[in-house]
Amino acid sequence: VLDYANREHKQYFVYLNSLGGWDSFLAYGESSYNFTLSNQQVYHPIPLNYQTWQGDMSDVGATIRDKFVVSTSFYSLEQLRVRFRDFFVSEYKYRYIDGHCYPISITSKEFSEGSDGQNYYKHDFEYQFAFENPVFD
Repeated sequence: VLDYANREHKQYFVYLNSLGGWDSFLAYGESSYNFTLSNQQVYHPIPLNYQTWQGDMSDVGATIRDKFVVSTSFYSLEQLRVRFRDFFVSEYKYRYIDGHCYPISITSKEFSEGSDGQNYYKHDFEYQFAFENPVFD
């Protein structure tokens, strides 16, 4: 289905559904982003002619893990409960970005239903990429 509506913060997701076929959906609306930094600090021996601008400590082994919170967009209650349960439990989930599929992992544990007041509902969920890059994630 082609969707030409002007929507902000579009994110496309692809997953293997419980029937063995590939399925996709468009999430749009408010989203948020944060990341966690993991690193180790090492201390260097201070040389005889040490000056403070040289520093005696540096960060090594840094990895960054990106996390995103996104909304499923609004659907009927039946669509929301059936379709997205299938997405959340799928073993193969991807975020489609610029012609490439990047594996993701859902990190949310609870999913409450938000309502727009007109019998349409949504879930907000948190995910991260399912790979770790020691330089950039």
